[in-house]
Amino acid sequence: MISGFKSGRSSLTFKVLASLVGLCFLYETVAMDILRLRSSAANAQVPVPSNLVMPSVSFLPTALQAIHIDPQFPLDIDFIIDGVDEDNLNQQDVKRLIQYFLATLTTPEKDIWVNLSPYEADRIIPQQFGETAAGRDLLLQDKLLKQLSSSLTYPESETGKIFWQRVYEKAKAIYGTTAVSIDTFQRVWIMPEKAVVYEYNGTAFIAESHLKVLLEDDYKALNNFQREASEVTKRLPEPNAHKINSLSSEITREIILP
Repeated sequence: MISGFKSGRSSLTFKVLASLVGLCFLYETVAMDILRLRSSAANAQVPVPSNLVMPSVSFLPTALQAIHIDPQFPLDIDFIIDGVDEDNLNQQDVKRLIQYFLATLTTPEKDIWVNLSPYEADRIIPQQFGETAAGRDLLLQDKLLKQLSSSLTYPESETGKIFWQRVYEKAKAIYGTTAVSIDTFQRVWIMPEKAVVYEYNGTAFIAESHLKVLLEDDYKALNNFQREASEVTKRLPEPNAHKINSLSSEITREIILP
């Protein structure tokens, strides 16, 4: 939702406002992981896939709060940054924010996405978006999100122990045994929920922006999983097969998503 500006604006103005909204969601999504990685070392590398990744501590990242455009000089954009003390402002973060804004301004909305499904190797990122810092960082965030989700369900991690305890408890209650094949391939999605942008005299100000974290069954992955399921799972009646597929989803929503 974009609210606070009048109808009848030029398509360029709407695109700028829409890009601002897209930017606030994009930066909220990647800021925590990117900044945490950057703060750990001067030349931080992507975590090794086999390493556990745990949630970072909460902090207030540098954020693009507003932009101002003079109609006489539409390409001369003033960026208003907020979120940190001016003395501690990281110029690299500011530069990255501007790069994100320009990327969302010049990339069609339908091409602002990344995908790391193991069953869609030919659908990772649109070529144009992949050439931008926004695309590369969002792809990195998707990789980190999957690594984080995997780490949180790792049997030896704190949340993993709770997760698997609940899985086995529910499997035992439903089937009378824990010797069943359970699909634990769950995709976590971070999506825009709401944005409020006010525009006045050439200045657009982000008043609110919210993301939502949700779980969505990856049907393609589920179909592949079912074809390789154990004979124990294949012999179960249809109602029980459905329960198996939804069991870990229910527990993931309860323990992992929060």
